[in-house]
Amino acid sequence: MEFFGDFLAREGWPSWLGEVLGATVREVRAAAPGELYVRVSAQALTVACGQLTARLEARLASVVALEDPQGAGHWLVYTFRPAREPGWVSLVASLPPGETGYHAVTPVVPAAAWYERENRDLLGLMPHGHPDAAPLVRHEHWPPQTHPLRRDHPREAVLTGRDGEFPVFRVAGEGVQQYPLGPVRGDVMEAGHFLINTAGEEILHCVPRLFYKHRGLEKLAEGRPPGDLVLVAERLSGTSTFAHSLACCQALERLAGVEAPPRARYWRVIFAELERMYNHAGDIAFMAAASGLVTGQAQMAIVKEKILRLNALLSGSRYLRNLNVPGGLRREPAPGAAAELRRILPDLEHEFGGVARLLMDTPSFVDRLETTGTVPADLARAAGTVGPVARASGLPLDARRDTPYAAYGELTVDVATEAEGDGLARFRVGVAEFARAAALVRRALEELPPGDVGRPVTSFPPYRAALGWAEAPRGEAVHWVMTDADGKVYRYKVRAPGFCNWPVFGPAAANGNILQDFPPLESSFSLSVADCDR
Repeated sequence: MEFFGDFLAREGWPSWLGEVLGATVREVRAAAPGELYVRVSAQALTVACGQLTARLEARLASVVALEDPQGAGHWLVYTFRPAREPGWVSLVASLPPGETGYHAVTPVVPAAAWYERENRDLLGLMPHGHPDAAPLVRHEHWPPQTHPLRRDHPREAVLTGRDGEFPVFRVAGEGVQQYPLGPVRGDVMEAGHFLINTAGEEILHCVPRLFYKHRGLEKLAEGRPPGDLVLVAERLSGTSTFAHSLACCQALERLAGVEAPPRARYWRVIFAELERMYNHAGDIAFMAAASGLVTGQAQMAIVKEKILRLNALLSGSRYLRNLNVPGGLRREPAPGAAAELRRILPDLEHEFGGVARLLMDTPSFVDRLETTGTVPADLARAAGTVGPVARASGLPLDARRDTPYAAYGELTVDVATEAEGDGLARFRVGVAEFARAAALVRRALEELPPGDVGRPVTSFPPYRAALGWAEAPRGEAVHWVMTDADGKVYRYKVRAPGFCNWPVFGPAAANGNILQDFPPLESSFSLSVADCDR
């Protein structure tokens, strides 16, 4: 495990780790503050993951697979966030050269399902015993034995030129029809393909098929200076530009041992909450449109537009691009911008709240969302959902409060939850989060400290790994960065919120819904395809 750096020795590891993992532990090292790397054997990996989830109620936050930079096989890194212990715990198992198979973790930790399928497609690592043999990222035109994240795969290679059929589950029976929706759709919808099996109007089964525009961003990051990663992070999802760049910058800052100045950390909160506000306004506009309420859609779209213009006034970018850098912010907002933000904030709250109340007072809107696309709490928990989808199912998960970053630890974050898990619950969570985001902006402006907004980060140590995270509008985003011998990027892994929430979309769609429920159901989830198609 030398390539993770010369971290703390085994004697520094907490006693609870030994009680939970016992003899499976080979070595424990501490990386950046709050991160523990625990080495286990590949044979004990499944047991160790099961112990963490069962005994510590640990939530799987990310899975990274990578080739050993010294040519000694592969490494698997399963990162957990324990519910009752601080920080992050990563279980690290090695596969020897020539060995590409391991025991799947999915049978004991269902949230690992998509991660292990993705690693099978992109790196050729085979999770034996995985319950789903279907490809995830891999499409039928990919040439055989093509795994784009392997180090020897050319970055510029184009995966085309082969015909084939994508294997997909079909419901058999009299009167059952397959209804394909997408990937090319109207309006501004992303390229997602939904294979829906129906009996009459009832949805029996739904499989979302994504990755039509897989961009190879993690491959693009290999060998580049770490500071260049921010440009990649900002292009993961256009509507979560600031959150992803913030998570990336914080990973790089933890790598370099640098903390952003207090003033930058408060401005980061302000910009992150403005991003949350315009996203929730836009998402509710889509819910109104899906319910046939074009006036409500237009009114919410106006609120979103006003926030985007405010973003441009503050930062020069409607979508808050080119603002975060390792060490803080690229620039201070223009003089007088904070005063303008204070002035306009009450009007935004009033306008948003008025439209939201009108929607809640419209019976047809409530009827389209109530009991639609229900995600039970046990499914949400098992699948590892995050963000408003999790909170609408009663799971009070929020990285701003649970693992504070930026200036959130100095502010009070109230987590909005609902219990029903349906479309209406997701709407209510969005409405509550808009108001609480505005309150956080106001509080951060009141307590904005003086000083600079950036500190230089000029070098990164070799063979180090660190996490960065942020609560994006659609949920927790986790970025993992590891450097090579020259301090450049060896492996960059992004776990976007959509990657956690898409797996429950299919079961939610087939949970007592009819085909006419699909538009409000899809809009209530407001999931991003782009952050998966990275």
